[in-house]
Amino acid sequence: MGYSKRIIFFNPDGTCRKISIARFKKLWDYTTEASFPEYAGIKIKCAIVYVEVRRHRVLRIVKTDYILLHFDNKGGLDKEEIITALKSKLYLLKSEQIRQKSKITEITSLINRKESTCSYKWIPDKWEESSIGEIALA
Repeated sequence: MGYSKRIIFFNPDGTCRKISIARFKKLWDYTTEASFPEYAGIKIKCAIVYVEVRRHRVLRIVKTDYILLHFDNKGGLDKEEIITALKSKLYLLKSEQIRQKSKITEITSLINRKESTCSYKWIPDKWEESSIGEIALA
């Protein structure tokens, strides 16, 4: 028994597309052969699905992460957006560690967490969830 990932992109026209793990890794390494010119300058919904596998058969979906990928004008990942996302996550971690009893600190932390979630995460609708299930379990 083991675990594997499935990467699914949701196109602006409403269709979905399964992406190989190798190409997804190359996309994060900023290699030009892994770019997606059709996504140049836009945001794409991406589902990273973790599945349990036994004897080359998918048993179940263990977890799914829903992220928004920002593409640059060449179809690669937008480095500036990634840096901004990482900075906001680090800020949230830091604010959690030095949280004080003050209500202002708690409210600021909640606002920052909500803004970070809105910019880099998405919530699937029923059709998207069923599409993810069909693709991941196939």
